[in-house]
Amino acid sequence: MPRWARVAGIAAIVVLSFALSPLLLHGDKGIGVTFTNRSGQSLCLFTSRLEEPAVEDGSQCPDEIEPESTMTYSTICNLEDMNWVVLTAGAAEIYSRAATCGEWKDSGAQVTRK
Repeated sequence: MPRWARVAGIAAIVVLSFALSPLLLHGDKGIGVTFTNRSGQSLCLFTSRLEEPAVEDGSQCPDEIEPESTMTYSTICNLEDMNWVVLTAGAAEIYSRAATCGEWKDSGAQVTRK
């Protein structure tokens, strides 16, 4: 490989690194909401970033939380982005919250079902 090609490749990597560093260092990393199910019943987690999730009888469970287990829902988002979370036990809605990613981060984002 000619020397000029190696130098051009290294220069491109350096320029790209500087261009992306503000996003990597200062950008929002997203959130992680931890759900702990200490009950003897499976729970169903519905989430949405656009609107409140539609939870209806017979809805397919997108994320099941087994009894006596823990699950973390993670998403990359900006602090002002909204996130909806609905938790059901069977057909009953047992938890529902809409908050910005910043509010989820500030809250510690842990939900426990006993």
